[in-house]
This record gives sequence, structure tokens and C-alpha cells, in this order.
Amino acid sequence: MKAAPSYRSVRSSRRQMVHSAAQIMVPGEGEHNAIVRDVSADGIFVYSNFKPALGADIALTFTTRVGKEMVKIFAHARVVRVQQLVAGAAPGIAAKFSKRIECDFPPDTWCNPESLPQLEPTADDAA
Repeated sequence: MKAAPSYRSVRSSRRQMVHSAAQIMVPGEGEHNAIVRDVSADGIFVYSNFKPALGADIALTFTTRVGKEMVKIFAHARVVRVQQLVAGAAPGIAAKFSKRIECDFPPDTWCNPESLPQLEPTADDAA
């Protein structure tokens, strides 16, 4: 069995977990809903209900927190990877932004366990 390729070694910038609803517009194909998994200054990874062609030009719209403010981001990107790990699951789409987004995307606290309080076991847990 061949191991899956590691994309961590080819990423050009640090990705931040950012869960947000998104819309993807594909010329000639209309609009699709998506869920943002992570984003960086150079690109984005989303899950959606369609599989765009590699190299397809897409337009994305999503809302996320930048600093303390919620902002709506509009970006053009090119699809660099499409993956579907399990049949029937939503395909994952990796896309590189046409223009680098220069802002700091703060993490969602619920998806970064190091920022959550530690729960200590109680006497009831031992029973």
C-alpha cells in the first residue's frame, strides 16, 4: 500500500483552523456551499458538495475573525488539490489565493485544545 503524500512539506505559510460557512463560485457552474477547515495568507482548505477540476479558478466568500472584528473575505483562488478520503464524504478542496491575504487569522478556541481548560478527574470518575 502506498502512503498518502504529505502536504505539510510543501505549504508556503502557516495554516490556522478557522471554521466558517463559505460560498464558492465557479464560472459556468454556479455557486456551491462549503465549510472552511483552515486558511492561511496564501490559501484555504474547504469541504463542499462538489469536486472542481484541478487548476479551476474559483471565487470564495467567507466570514471570519481578524483581530477582534468579524470580517467578510472575498478572494479568487486556483484549485491545487481535491481529495475525498471516504466514498460519500464531502470532498476536500485546497486552493491557492490569487493574491496573498495579509491579515492575522486568530484560532477558533474550540478547535485548539491547548487553549481550553484542563479537566481534572474527580473521585466519581475513578469508580
